Amino acid sequence: MRVAVLHRSLEAEIRHLGEEGGTSLQLLLALRDLGVEVLALTQSPHPERFADGKIGGLPAVVWHETRRDPGLALLDKGIKLIYHHRKLATDTQRARRALAERGPFDVVWAYSEEPDGLVAGVLRALGNRIPLVIGIQALRYGFQDGRPHFIEKRSLQFGFRRARRIVANSPMVAEDLRRHYGVAQEKLTWIPHNLTRRFLRSIEAPQLRRSGSPTVLFLGAINEKKGADVFLDAAARLSRERPDLLFRMIGGVTDPRAAWSRAWAQRVARGGLGPRLAQLGHLPPEKVMEEIRAAAVVVLPSRMDEFSRAAVEALALGTPVVMTERMGAAFYPRREDSGVVVPPGNAEALASGMREVLDKSGYAERAAASARALGDELSPERVAAQWRRALGEAANGV
Repeated sequence: MRVAVLHRSLEAEIRHLGEEGGTSLQLLLALRDLGVEVLALTQSPHPERFADGKIGGLPAVVWHETRRDPGLALLDKGIKLIYHHRKLATDTQRARRALAERGPFDVVWAYSEEPDGLVAGVLRALGNRIPLVIGIQALRYGFQDGRPHFIEKRSLQFGFRRARRIVANSPMVAEDLRRHYGVAQEKLTWIPHNLTRRFLRSIEAPQLRRSGSPTVLFLGAINEKKGADVFLDAAARLSRERPDLLFRMIGGVTDPRAAWSRAWAQRVARGGLGPRLAQLGHLPPEKVMEEIRAAAVVVLPSRMDEFSRAAVEALALGTPVVMTERMGAAFYPRREDSGVVVPPGNAEALASGMREVLDKSGYAERAAASARALGDELSPERVAAQWRRALGEAANGV
């Protein structure tokens, strides 16, 4: 099977994370190792660096990420008014040319729904007959009264209508696509995110636990989506009955200009946790792993999260979690009984879940017992095998 993967951010991911740190490249390499011929279609500010036609060891076509085709400049501007993505006509033409020159291909895989899926959808609309698969990394929504409200963007609908198969990253997202975007059930399947080999090697290290007071660890950005305010309220409730607890937060404020972020300092002061709360900001991956291993429980109170790699990393490191039911990865603690799942935006329920995990040692024991199997399940090789099956079914019209 020959697969063209349209992943316009692949080179940027490698540039920022390195080939060891990027999940996308590791998944594609694992797919190649399973006998699938993969051609990566991506962009870069320095395409001349890939004159050998390879990126991260994969055959690739790399074009300039900002330069428009002069003959398509007006069309690029016109389409941007409709779909709000620059260079759409140019990128479509470049992808079309690559498919013609390097083909034939059995399937085109738009790695993420927007704008990769939009470019691939335009290709289909222009007569490209290669079956299209769109992977879903993120949906579009805003928050109102603390709840996500889905935005049915025309660009998403355009790609979805032309795809033969749509692959969500969790059962929750698959249901959201069906309910809020009208995606037909027969088009839908779900495949989880893979973990990196670098992370999986860390599982072999001995477990660490911080001596002294038990630690509750918040993992996520400091914003409304990740529920940092709910964590503060829950921690304040729990601290009154458990003076031995310490609370630590990993993650930085994502938009300092937003009203929610400007009020963060006041929220912290009102919480009354004082020196028992440590805000660690952004940490390198190795330090994050150390904090996860040392914590008694990892708390992820997101109001909405399509998957949450942080949650599965905590579980794969053997630490129980408390997370919300509006997170795609909630599937895993429910299955293994290695954590507690609570409603989003509810500080009382979150505090109760934290209390449950802290007071009952069975959660920690089950998280530790299932950690290795979860790591194996989410390895690049295992996830690639699921993708190979889904791509093959799309190619064969199944």
